[in-house]
Amino acid sequence: MLFGSRSCGHADNLPRPPDAVIADYFSDSQHAGFLAGLAALDDYSRSMAGAPLASLAAGELGRVIESLDAACGAKSPNPAQYGYLQLKELVVYGYFTSKPVQQDILEIPVIPGRFDPSVPITPAVK
Repeated sequence: MLFGSRSCGHADNLPRPPDAVIADYFSDSQHAGFLAGLAALDDYSRSMAGAPLASLAAGELGRVIESLDAACGAKSPNPAQYGYLQLKELVVYGYFTSKPVQQDILEIPVIPGRFDPSVPITPAVK
């Protein structure tokens, strides 16, 4: 699976892989569209490198990903580009919202500040 970053030592600590997020938050039509995008992504990889994306060697994988990244921001992405963009969004979102990354790398407190139930509300407090 393309989720996490072993180089940062956090892959096993990430909370939820993309398939779990998809199962919980995508509607049936969104899920079907995402799966169609992944199939288009594999078709693109086969046409460009002769094999599905997940089975490519590092050099070929890099070449395919570079060509897909070059299309980021296109007004009308083709199905493979759209599938790649959706997958990339899920991976980046999952990585940066994981507790280890927020605490150890970004140093963002998971719960900022403190709970103080007796704060007086004045016009200066907004």
